[in-house]
Amino acid sequence: MTPNKNRYVQSFAQLSDEEKAALARLDETSSDVVNASCVMNIVGVMAGIKPAAYIEVRDGYAPLLEQLGLICVSTQHEGIAVSYDAQLATQLAMDIQTTWGKKQLDRAAETRIGKALGYPESAIEHFIVRFAAAPGEESPMVEVPDTIPDMPHENFVQFILSPGHYLDEIRAYAKPLEEATHIYAPRSYEIIIED
Repeated sequence: MTPNKNRYVQSFAQLSDEEKAALARLDETSSDVVNASCVMNIVGVMAGIKPAAYIEVRDGYAPLLEQLGLICVSTQHEGIAVSYDAQLATQLAMDIQTTWGKKQLDRAAETRIGKALGYPESAIEHFIVRFAAAPGEESPMVEVPDTIPDMPHENFVQFILSPGHYLDEIRAYAKPLEEATHIYAPRSYEIIIED
């Protein structure tokens, strides 16, 4: 068992019975990869991998998130910012509303969004530089070799990897997110890796 995985087993064991029940009910809602991804992001917040998450609004989530002690702030884009920190959830919701669909870069807001979502600094900087170079355009993704040992499933890599730091970014974010999801929300984990 990896050190992270052991940490998540211990942190899951410390959840109250009410929190475990709410989390199990959330996990049961995972019928497709979109629902499973929402649950995965909630797990990321609960496990301390990311300070906040931005998820699609789903029926029945609000009372379960409340039972988990999470604060939810709605946006105009059918999503909610979720965090244990009300101020952070509010700021994330505001930043997403102001940057959504814009062709111009708001470096400060994009940096705050990346940090709130727990993305590594190098990935945030790479995204900003890439966006500034070609606003609104898709650019090629970093090719990650198939030979990386213990590589997490690609659906756990939720940001644009940077060319010089992708291994560190995967180890700092994607692998812990995969391990925590496997422990906290096994149904969602299975749906994500089968996609």
